[in-house]
Amino acid sequence: MGLMFLAGVLLAAIARPHDFGSISIIILNATLFYTLSGLGSESAILLSIGKKQWPVGKATTSIGYSFVFQFLVFAFLQWVLVTYGGKSLLSFKATDLLVYEFFYFTGLMLVEKYTVLFYAYNKAWICNILLSFSAFAYLASMLAFYFNWLKIDFHPFVIVALVTLVQGAVLITVFHLLKGISFVSLDREDWKGIFSISTLVLASNLVQLVAYRFDYWFMEAVLSTSEVGIYAQANRFAQLIWALPNIVSFILIPKLFKEESPGRFLSVLNTLNVSNLAISLAVMMISMFFYQMVLPSDYKDGLYLLFLMLPGYFLFACSIPIAAYFSTKGLLRLNLFGSILCLVLVVVLDIILIPLFGYWGAALGNLVAYSASALYLIFSLRNNSAVSIFSLLKLRFQYNMFNEFK
Repeated sequence: MGLMFLAGVLLAAIARPHDFGSISIIILNATLFYTLSGLGSESAILLSIGKKQWPVGKATTSIGYSFVFQFLVFAFLQWVLVTYGGKSLLSFKATDLLVYEFFYFTGLMLVEKYTVLFYAYNKAWICNILLSFSAFAYLASMLAFYFNWLKIDFHPFVIVALVTLVQGAVLITVFHLLKGISFVSLDREDWKGIFSISTLVLASNLVQLVAYRFDYWFMEAVLSTSEVGIYAQANRFAQLIWALPNIVSFILIPKLFKEESPGRFLSVLNTLNVSNLAISLAVMMISMFFYQMVLPSDYKDGLYLLFLMLPGYFLFACSIPIAAYFSTKGLLRLNLFGSILCLVLVVVLDIILIPLFGYWGAALGNLVAYSASALYLIFSLRNNSAVSIFSLLKLRFQYNMFNEFK
């Protein structure tokens, strides 16, 4: 995670705001299409592995079906748009990066799907090591470009696409070397279980994605791609706060299925509250260094955008494990309602504030919407578990936060 972040900062410095804005839009559109075409299948498969103890063969078969379906839909829509519109699906501009869009989307699918499998079968540490090695190679190449040891005479997105494809190829290769290659047919009940979960997950994920990145699309429409680049880099710093809660939630989900009450879950949540606070302070210090020493002056406003958004990101980080808890307890509707609340606030505030204040308006809308969504989840947990707000927000650090589940 840290290596990828450092490489991303160097990418922003090399690409400058306009090209970095373009890259951010391509990645966003790829994530949107992945979410839509995936139909929430990864979350449904993860829950099936945890609840029904699916064997590896059944899990990889379902992942394989999902991969083929998404790739074919992507290829078909790409062909239609290029043939009849002269534009590519992800950039929605000229087709110069068409091949690399295929590379990136293929890599994205492999990374997302096989990360789920590694975590579901308690091999998260192997996944993290593999991603770290590829991230190190990415960082080394970006350093070479940043210090002009190598000349870059192509669009920087080419590097992003190739790195993502390599990461995906490494994950699928190592996973099947460890677990073998086996295919187990899915029966009617398996498909029924997947689709019963995936519909709600898809709706929740789609609402979340649009809520969290509507500002990029709207800003590009009414401002410029360069301003998207400045705002996107500030968001990358802020999103560092979400890394630990997301990783913990992946690990936590299989452990929560047998828990009847949230008592032991609260110890994890309290520890994460301390960690999130410490990470938030660290992000402030680190970002000041990078904006001063690494990034060009074009990005200077991004530091203050970051400071404005940070409280909302902190509150949202505290709510991420709560969303994971709701998922294991069949309370997905609460996650969906929280996402819808965030979506409505983001869209309304962005439409009002961005034309008036530019990316400052986007940052302010971000702060309000993320804070409101997080508080909704926190109060929902209180209402559904009879625990106090004080217990949820308490700061208590436990060195091994998973000891409670042993």
